[in-house]
Amino acid sequence: MNCASLKDGRETDDGLFQKLPDELIHHIYSFFDIGSLGSMAQVNSGVLSTYACNDATWTSLVYRRFNINTSKTRSKIHGGSTWKGAFRSMSFCNRAPKCRYTAARKVVFAKCGGGKECEPVSAWVLLSHTANCETRRWGPYVTTRASNRFVELHVCLQNVKSSSGPITVDVLNSTLDLMGSCDRQHVQGWPRILHRSEPEIAPLNAHLHDGLVLKPFEFCIIAMRFSCESDVFETDVLARALALRVPVRSSDDMIKANFLPESDFWDYYMKLPGGFLSLCEKNTLVSV
Repeated sequence: MNCASLKDGRETDDGLFQKLPDELIHHIYSFFDIGSLGSMAQVNSGVLSTYACNDATWTSLVYRRFNINTSKTRSKIHGGSTWKGAFRSMSFCNRAPKCRYTAARKVVFAKCGGGKECEPVSAWVLLSHTANCETRRWGPYVTTRASNRFVELHVCLQNVKSSSGPITVDVLNSTLDLMGSCDRQHVQGWPRILHRSEPEIAPLNAHLHDGLVLKPFEFCIIAMRFSCESDVFETDVLARALALRVPVRSSDDMIKANFLPESDFWDYYMKLPGGFLSLCEKNTLVSV
């Protein structure tokens, strides 16, 4: 039997692993969470550490966490010389999972998560823009609204922990903190699920009154509408927006995504003659 020693002096026997085919070892490692892979990587030599660090193991994790097809891109583009390094880099900066609602040209106006002490659920808040950058109006049949205008936020929520188990978030009780007389707005109407990473398990039209259940690495894009008094332009709302809050079921935790300061979001709008606004056509939008 071949023995390998851990960095703390303990020994582990990986001789049986050396007799297994590569495909089977990769399949076994596909069930490991990030913490378990980290423990295996601490082995000084041998099969256990090799397969815990190689790209074949981490490409599946990169796909599950960030929805990046590793066969069509390189790890260096995403911040690491290996896919393990790229995963670590993207996790630290809290990159949103890739889909058409979080494309590179989209601007993330608020987010939470990332860093060394990452919360179990990360959030990214994007704005559903209108053609003229004006806020939307409620239909004429709606007569019970205190405000006749609203904004629609596209909120990406993801369970970013590989071993935390399912987490349930209370989307229906989401709130938007605004400066001014109406300092907190509750989500209006029924939030819509626009995209889900695993729709075959939980369909897009799933009911939300029991909460939104997110399995490890699962993410969901939700459209939420919030009243905005008489704010005419999107920038009026963004200037007053402080944070989006989404409660977590069965705990006192609160997902809180803080908005960009006013001096930053103006980089993505330009004023037109006559007092109108337009989105800037730039390639340097906020990275998601």
